[in-house]
Amino acid sequence: AVGTFHSTCARLLRRHSQELRLSRDFAIYDDGDQKAMISRVLKDLSLDDKRLPPKMIASIINQAKNEMQGPEDVPLTGLDAERIREVFREYEKRMAKANALDFGDLIYQMVRALESNEALRMQLAGRFAHILVDEFQDTNHAQRRLVRALGSVHRNVCVGGDDDQSIYRWRGADRRNILDFRQHYPDAH
Repeated sequence: AVGTFHSTCARLLRRHSQELRLSRDFAIYDDGDQKAMISRVLKDLSLDDKRLPPKMIASIINQAKNEMQGPEDVPLTGLDAERIREVFREYEKRMAKANALDFGDLIYQMVRALESNEALRMQLAGRFAHILVDEFQDTNHAQRRLVRALGSVHRNVCVGGDDDQSIYRWRGADRRNILDFRQHYPDAH
């Protein structure tokens, strides 16, 4: 199968929805849907959307999921840290109630499932005899963990990229993923 990280995870999440306690027909919220949900949460919690703009909250949530962090794990400081966590927690509750995942959830939920369910990891990793990832320098932490989990059985992982051409740092890309590849795959050649 060929696909992006997000499309591959969406297919796998739907295919294995029962094992993952998801509804097979979950909705995938785009950026606009996500910000609208955050705006409703802010309004219902009587929080000022000028002080806590939905775009900023969405960015924090997305970055947290890229780093495989939930509301309690996000390293926030300052006066609004607890308010942001409260919005994040409520956002997650409402997304579950709406039977919806955001783009970050697609990878986040799949990695959590693979890392917590050994039988599922073995089943899916067994199906991925070869994994090829292009532009590996532009992957984030969650994507690296996904590749590692899916490549854990056959260990036929091939990545391409150039650490000098990492352009998606603002989106959570970590060029260390390509620099540290041999550390994670010492038998690579």
